[in-house]
Amino acid sequence: MSYLSVQKSCAALTALAAALLFAWPAAAEREGPPAPVRITMTPWSGALYLDARLHRYGWDTGPILQYGLAAEIGRGRWAAGPRVWRANTVQSGGALDTALSPDVSLSAIELASRVGVVRLFSVDVLATGSVGLLRIDYSPDHITYEIAGEPPIVVDLQAITEWTSGMGLAAHGPLFRSVGFDFSAERYFFGLQTNHRAGNSIVSGRETIASWTFRAGLTWHAVTSHEEREHRS
Repeated sequence: MSYLSVQKSCAALTALAAALLFAWPAAAEREGPPAPVRITMTPWSGALYLDARLHRYGWDTGPILQYGLAAEIGRGRWAAGPRVWRANTVQSGGALDTALSPDVSLSAIELASRVGVVRLFSVDVLATGSVGLLRIDYSPDHITYEIAGEPPIVVDLQAITEWTSGMGLAAHGPLFRSVGFDFSAERYFFGLQTNHRAGNSIVSGRETIASWTFRAGLTWHAVTSHEEREHRS
């Protein structure tokens, strides 16, 4: 499947969940009281496993510590909202000088959506989807190669911004009062312009980077329904 096809599929899933977030309760009113609106905040951390092909370009592919914050508005089985996260790794400067290893910072802002699939006891299993923007920054933002008898070569490491998409599964359940737990696994995609050596030539191209992310977090939620607040109090 091409990168563009993956992006379209994830974008469609996320947009569908966001639209149904409010369309579903309207239809449900004909059969009973409207579903309550939930507002959820989830600080989380986890592990990011980058595509093993990035080893070819000197990347440390993980596991890499990843941390972030998600906010959601939900009704019934559906929920959607913004998510931000950050992770850091290193990239070797290449065979000319293995000591050159700039820090690589990955940060993203995304729209994530969820839909409940099944409830097992008190734990909800959900399908997830996301689309967003990923920014890749380097520190330092340039590398200077010193070659004996030759003028130095300066390589600029410019910041990169790419569209992202993802899909996966999550499990969510209560702990006490308004606090719960959340675990998720997501297959994560973004495109990257790459250059690598093949024999005596440099090959340039665009690749789809497919990674895995595993997250664990604590959730806090509030319910706007008057009846629900009375029940919890």
